[in-house]
Amino acid sequence: MCIRDRNINDLDDAAPIVLSNDSVDSVDENAPSGKVVYTASADDSGDDVADGPISFSLAADSDSEFSINSVSGDVSFNATADHESKDEYSFTVVATDAADNVGVGQLITMSINDLDDAAPTVTSGDSASSIDENSGSQVIYTATADDSGDDVVDGPISFSLTDDSDSALSIDSATGAVTLNADPDHETQSVYNFTVVATDASGTLNASDPQSVTFNINDLDELDPIIKGQEVAFALASYSGAGQVVYSPSTDESATFEAAYDDASDVTGTLTFTLTSDASDRFAIDSATGEVTYLPNPQTTLDNEYIDYTVTATDEAGNSSSVDLQIVISGEELNLPLFGEADGYQTEATASVVQNEDTDKEEYVTVVTAVSGVLSADVQSGDEIYAANVTDDTPMSYAVGTTSSTAENSASNQVVYSAVSTGYLSIDGFGVVSIHGTPWADGADSFEFTVTATAVSYTHLTLPTICSV
Repeated sequence: MCIRDRNINDLDDAAPIVLSNDSVDSVDENAPSGKVVYTASADDSGDDVADGPISFSLAADSDSEFSINSVSGDVSFNATADHESKDEYSFTVVATDAADNVGVGQLITMSINDLDDAAPTVTSGDSASSIDENSGSQVIYTATADDSGDDVVDGPISFSLTDDSDSALSIDSATGAVTLNADPDHETQSVYNFTVVATDASGTLNASDPQSVTFNINDLDELDPIIKGQEVAFALASYSGAGQVVYSPSTDESATFEAAYDDASDVTGTLTFTLTSDASDRFAIDSATGEVTYLPNPQTTLDNEYIDYTVTATDEAGNSSSVDLQIVISGEELNLPLFGEADGYQTEATASVVQNEDTDKEEYVTVVTAVSGVLSADVQSGDEIYAANVTDDTPMSYAVGTTSSTAENSASNQVVYSAVSTGYLSIDGFGVVSIHGTPWADGADSFEFTVTATAVSYTHLTLPTICSV
């Protein structure tokens, strides 16, 4: 019997063992795609035969964003991670030797770091409250922002204005307070614009969308009203009548004189008028229109009396303007006493006479210049036979006189007496004529007399009167 020795070949029948860790460093979200996040390593010394090289692969249940270099074992993450979409990834590394011995898979988990990758949002509005002009430098807006768009609040938030914002504005980067660094004037600039940007501590990459803001400057009534006087002082004749309007401003802005209106260069409003004068008790003013009335019947013992007064126009904002005015009262009365129709007498003649001559109130009026009447048959001595009907604003005096010489035994055999010269007539201070005696007993058929009315300024008018007996 022959015995032979046989050798047993040692084969690579042990699979490689993955030596690299079961975890990797976490990766920041938004990191560039293709970054190597893990390098696999393995040991194939489980038996005496090293059946290399070892090749690496990823198990089928690995996340698809990973790939592995089969030779080097480098695992790459082929995506841009977003923590808000997915905060953890996993893959399984498998090592295989040349004998196709497949090792046990190594499960690796990779976390995605949550970064502040969301910009703040400006939450304050797109408009600021309007402010009054002339109100001075002030805070006109306060910006606010929210940085909770991701799980990471990377504060503090800082605020800024874009370069196209109005240069008169500035912002406090910490508080968001926007200040107008000028005294606002509507006429210079009525609207301001600025744009706010909020940035968190992660830097300019996290800058908010710009928020455009507008605010207005209120136009105030800051200009004085315009009030204009008269071209010449208003003239009043003595005894020309009470309650005369001496100033009446129009609202015509084109008028050169006697006008009052609020300046239309800014806000206009209703005007209120007041009057001041050392003789204020003689005047009345319409507070709504500015019309001034001289209350008493004008009179003076001077040749001319000058009365000064001032009218002030005030708008609703309290702005005011004044004009100095004057009236002149003439000492000479320009009005004649005016005879009207007398009771019981027939008007024989009239005339047109001028009143207030050469003044603003000049006018022509009709006056009775002659009347005639018949005495009743039973008239007695002492009876009133005529009463003057005279219109005038001044104190009056009356006189009765003759208008013709005595003409007895005329061609018609009519006796005409001068009743005044023979003492038959008298007149009192009220213009009432009385008869004395009985002139008809001396054969008179008629007689003439005149009544003269004289005002205190000595202007007068004479009225011829014929009475038949």
